[in-house]
Amino acid sequence: MWRRLDVPGTEIAFVTEQTGRLAVRGSQHALDPVPYSLTYQLHVGAERTALAAHAEGADWSRRLELARVAERWHVTTESHGASDLAAFDGEQLRPPAPPGIADPDQLRDALDVDLGGSPMTNSLPLRRLQMLHREPGWSTRILTAWVLPPTLEVVPSVQSYAVEGSRLIRYGDASSSLLVEYASDGWVAHYQGVAERVTALPRT
Repeated sequence: MWRRLDVPGTEIAFVTEQTGRLAVRGSQHALDPVPYSLTYQLHVGAERTALAAHAEGADWSRRLELARVAERWHVTTESHGASDLAAFDGEQLRPPAPPGIADPDQLRDALDVDLGGSPMTNSLPLRRLQMLHREPGWSTRILTAWVLPPTLEVVPSVQSYAVEGSRLIRYGDASSSLLVEYASDGWVAHYQGVAERVTALPRT
């Protein structure tokens, strides 16, 4: 579980890992840019990556199914109410947009899904590329399928990762560069200005 630092909100995720496979059930709740609740299911494997997300607010809802199969992305969407809904991209509000992406081929080189403001999905490229085992100074740039809450608009996003120290990675995109600290289990512990992991209270 993570507590958001940029807006009032939380994210919680339940993770199942098997050799070469990852399954996640998660939810986000936030008050900005509009109050929303988002639930998602994410499956990551050698041959298929798939995200199913549902976002809703007071008088609107959005659904997105995004899957990469045989090196191509496929998108299915559904939208009800609030046609003027906008998303925050880390710098500013984007113009209102429907869920999904008009041309999925723009994502052809993307291997990872990045759910906006999510410490969970921020960890996926790090784990795939085993960054915690890299020496300081190692860096890479990748293309991701960036899903923006609450609109569920999908945007191709070039992101950079640079190893700065033990479990410390500098993460950047077109608008910002932030330090992310990871726990020994490979999941985000502190995402600068965005979220921090909540430690479970000891049982009594």
